[in-house]
Amino acid sequence: MYEDALRLPAKLLPRLTDYSTDTMSQELQLLSPQGQKLEYVAGLFWYDEEYDIRQGFDAGDAFCSPVISGMAFQQAMAATGGNAEVSQQIAMGAAADCLSQPQDYVADSYFDQSLASIAAFGQATYHLNDAWKVTLGGRWTKDEKRGIFEQILNNSYASAIRTEEQVLDMRRDDSKPTWFANTSYAPTDNMMVFATFSSGYKSGGFNSEGAGFDMGRELRIFGPEESSNIEVGMKSNWLDNSLMANVTVYRTEIEGFQDRSFDGLSYIVKNAGEVRQQGIEADFIYQPLDELQLTAGFSYLDSEFLSFKSASPLPGATEFQDLTGSRKHFAPEWQGSLVAHWESSLTDSLNWYLRGESQYMGEQNIGANTNGNPQSIQEAYTLVNLRAGVRDVADQWQVALFGKNLSDEGYCLTMFDQPIGSLVGGVNAEQNTSVQRCIPGAPKTAGVEVQYRF
Repeated sequence: MYEDALRLPAKLLPRLTDYSTDTMSQELQLLSPQGQKLEYVAGLFWYDEEYDIRQGFDAGDAFCSPVISGMAFQQAMAATGGNAEVSQQIAMGAAADCLSQPQDYVADSYFDQSLASIAAFGQATYHLNDAWKVTLGGRWTKDEKRGIFEQILNNSYASAIRTEEQVLDMRRDDSKPTWFANTSYAPTDNMMVFATFSSGYKSGGFNSEGAGFDMGRELRIFGPEESSNIEVGMKSNWLDNSLMANVTVYRTEIEGFQDRSFDGLSYIVKNAGEVRQQGIEADFIYQPLDELQLTAGFSYLDSEFLSFKSASPLPGATEFQDLTGSRKHFAPEWQGSLVAHWESSLTDSLNWYLRGESQYMGEQNIGANTNGNPQSIQEAYTLVNLRAGVRDVADQWQVALFGKNLSDEGYCLTMFDQPIGSLVGGVNAEQNTSVQRCIPGAPKTAGVEVQYRF
């Protein structure tokens, strides 16, 4: 994959990434007959994977000049007390020296990993009576990972973005039992209440990309992530089954949360500490008429880092931050949706329909680097979509007109600091700000869609 890693109009440090992977998996299951008082499933799972990544940066036409020459000029101005003539000569010499060295694969890294994962699992459901059942389950997982990482610089000036590094014989041997418990009770034919307790696990691993500093074995390897979850809820039907209402209250705690930080060119995974996510989710479907269906949903989320003492610095800063007590990125407090769908007969074999959708997303920090940067806060927005169409009653084909984001709402899906912003003048160290890059959401879009199912 060849890409412009810096998202700039200049040809500067284009990146080439080659992936190679080979996987194999096998699962054996023992299943009980359905409809018995005790139903169960048990099994074994095996997964094997080998993959490697080679990533290289070419210099590009703009690397040696103006980037390297500009850096050399600024450093020389500071060293010579502002002598522009001497500083310009030094800058030209640095550019010439940079150009005399290789321009392809100025920074070249190689990562290789092997993974062997095995697991044994089982789950059983016991029906105490027609209304009440209990489910218990467990899984034991063992993951063995081996890896190596090497990075070399073929042009000495590539040290502005990368450093030479070699970490061999990286190892992670993680194993963990996880469990699941659920009970559900249906006091009537139209209502069911439930409670679920479960745990989760994600094994540790290795950072596969290079960095602007020598990460070493300690930072190259990250540890496992473990979670525990509680859910209590209700599923119900009302008004002669014309109204469905589901509500769930939950609380999730994650220890060793595997967070990603951004070094200007690559993402680095590290264990951030402890995160708590708790809230309520509800969804409703109401059909007052045969032709009309109304769907609504909302969620409230209380998100907090219970412990995060080594968060990434703000742009231009060097000290880690303590974000304990702050809200996790990509965790809006409120979300909601409303859908209205009308469908009726056009002829004996055709139906026509009209569908309107509204989706609300609350304010959230969408920064790719979890550093609490207020620049990466995305304000709340609402998207409105409309769709009208005709289809056959067998739903084999349909033709529809659609419009998405009809109010042409401008919003970002994620934001990140300008890659190598300090080299291209995109960072204000005094204000701790950086030029922000936005991955935009789709603008107002209209079109015609034709579907046919064979």
